[in-house]
Amino acid sequence: MEISQELQQQLAQFQQLEEQLQAFAAQRAQMELQLRDISSTLEKLKDVDADTPMYQSIGSVLVKVKDKSKLMEELQEKKESLTRRVDSMKMQEERLKQRLETMGNELNQKLRGAGLM
Repeated sequence: MEISQELQQQLAQFQQLEEQLQAFAAQRAQMELQLRDISSTLEKLKDVDADTPMYQSIGSVLVKVKDKSKLMEELQEKKESLTRRVDSMKMQEERLKQRLETMGNELNQKLRGAGLM
């Protein structure tokens, strides 16, 4: 049996959506890793004396930090920003999963109706 052009297009859209979801999940996982790294850094910095020399990585260069509190403030802001982005990505990812599930159910019905399953 041959699959109609419309059904082929829907299958292609389904595959694209699956790929998009996988890419989204990878991006979210990477951001969550950054978030854990920043949280760990903030925790460790709490125990560091203000007089202890500290360095911040800027690109491929380490720059001496003069103000520990300013560094911690910057890291906290970055943590909050990443937290918001991760939360937003989780919501978008959930919507993609729901859309994928709905589309998958519709495709299964159409494939069964066409005698292909």
